[in-house]
Amino acid sequence: MTPDVLFEAYRCRREEILRDCLPMTISPPELLHGLPELVLNEIPVVPNVNVLSVDAECWEHIVWRDLTGGYRAACRQCAADTEFLLKLFDDAGVRATFFVLGVFAERFPDLVKSMDALGHEIALHGFFHSQLFTLTPPEFKEDLRRAIFLIEDITGKSAIGYRAPAFSLDTRSVWALQVLAEHGIRYDSSVFPFRGRRYGVPDFPRGIVAIRWKGGGIIEVPLSTTHLAGARLPVAGGGYFRTLPRCVIKWAVTSINREGMPFVTYIHPYEFRRQDLEFGQFSPYMNRWAVSFNRIKFNLFRRTMKTKLRELLQAFPFAPVREVIKNGLEA
Repeated sequence: MTPDVLFEAYRCRREEILRDCLPMTISPPELLHGLPELVLNEIPVVPNVNVLSVDAECWEHIVWRDLTGGYRAACRQCAADTEFLLKLFDDAGVRATFFVLGVFAERFPDLVKSMDALGHEIALHGFFHSQLFTLTPPEFKEDLRRAIFLIEDITGKSAIGYRAPAFSLDTRSVWALQVLAEHGIRYDSSVFPFRGRRYGVPDFPRGIVAIRWKGGGIIEVPLSTTHLAGARLPVAGGGYFRTLPRCVIKWAVTSINREGMPFVTYIHPYEFRRQDLEFGQFSPYMNRWAVSFNRIKFNLFRRTMKTKLRELLQAFPFAPVREVIKNGLEA
């Protein structure tokens, strides 16, 4: 395709692009250079529908594990936070993809069953929230298998999606894509295509793509970023939702949709907790400055999340990942 043809194609209505235009072959980012005989293609998505996803995990468990390396069971408050989201989604008439952490599902299997019964998609978030680059391939396989078997045991269904803890898929852990494909995972949503301090793959395509290599393949569903002053800026959820004004978030969704892409968002149940997230409980493992800094960082503008999410769900259509990419899954 010549540049002129591509330019005209992207000016078409999104439905016309999906119906009439051939998938584009994309230059692979550095992240994927280790995969054999690699090909990247855009895939068709359901037009005018955005992705709503939840990382179902326990904040206290993750902080404890990061600080001590030890295990701490998911707490009841995390389940209550998740139940609030289920009610909010039900009131709005929308369904989401829940990337469920294994230790959360193990502690609250009935809650995971409720998610499934309400029509939400259940996908995987690993078992212990171990970042991929801290694991060897055998360790990752064990973590993944344990999560797969647990979700199958609870729901009676096989999960087809995965999101790495802390978006930890990068050049150190790209081998994980092959492991996922070998275990029947059809799509991954671990790439944040911007240059961040803790995570990010700045040269990865911003849209949803099919990654094919010799002997396998997987669909990648990146978290949303937008362009501003020549830079990619994260707008997809989490702390970015908390700190960005509502008008900026709505502008980002509209802008990304106009590019022919769905807005791929993520949230955490604990971001909707009424009480402040309290770091004082971790003071034996954090100095006073770190406790104060994190208390401010993780509670800043958190009370705006409910209103922002409700308004977003009223203003734009959202659906689980599997529904937005169903045409690509069938290809």
